Amino acid sequence: LSTGDVVSAECLARWTAPEFGALSPRAFVPLFEQAGLAAALGLHVIGHALAAWAALRDAGLGVAQVSVNLSLPHLLQDDLVAALSDAADRAGVALSRLEVELPSHALEHPELPLVLNRLAALRALGVTVCLDDATPDCGRLSLLPDLPIDRVKLDGTHVAALRAGRPAQRAAVDAMLAYAHHAGLRLTAECVEDEAILRALRKRRCPTGQGYALARPQPLAAILHGGWGLSAAAARC
Repeated sequence: LSTGDVVSAECLARWTAPEFGALSPRAFVPLFEQAGLAAALGLHVIGHALAAWAALRDAGLGVAQVSVNLSLPHLLQDDLVAALSDAADRAGVALSRLEVELPSHALEHPELPLVLNRLAALRALGVTVCLDDATPDCGRLSLLPDLPIDRVKLDGTHVAALRAGRPAQRAAVDAMLAYAHHAGLRLTAECVEDEAILRALRKRRCPTGQGYALARPQPLAAILHGGWGLSAAAARC
């Protein structure tokens, strides 16, 4: 946020239905999970994300990494490591260019040792691991420095509180920023939706953020044609 540079891009899955238009993952991912197809969908998205990284690089719009959301069922698939290696080979992209975002409730999974072993295996391949929707009261937060996690994303509810002027929640944001800094974790603020929030985060020296105040989601083709579409506020550092 201090420079206005684009350092990463999150790849979002959308399902375009003739009668409803573009549906968010909340509308269709549960259907894939119920059908036992969550892992297949996740691998499909990862393959497209790696191909997108290569296309952005070739267009002079390269970023350090692309990130994708990884569901717990997909993470616990026995063939995940081999499948990711195959996807990277097909795209011709190193897995160090991929970041996977895991929901924060994963740390409460009854088979936590298995979850952590899988995350460690991904990191051994060069994949970066991010804990999504993190909050100050997130379970096992104090253990994060010892877990195979590289980055945390601060939950948007707390970020939005910066606009509302709620002292307790502002203090929670400050605590998360301080904790991530001292724990050696990268931190990204979610839901940076207006300039008031952006100014508050910059004042607190939050390293990175994502949201409409910076840039709106776009199809890959639109980015390749017209660039990132950064807002004027994003460029004002």
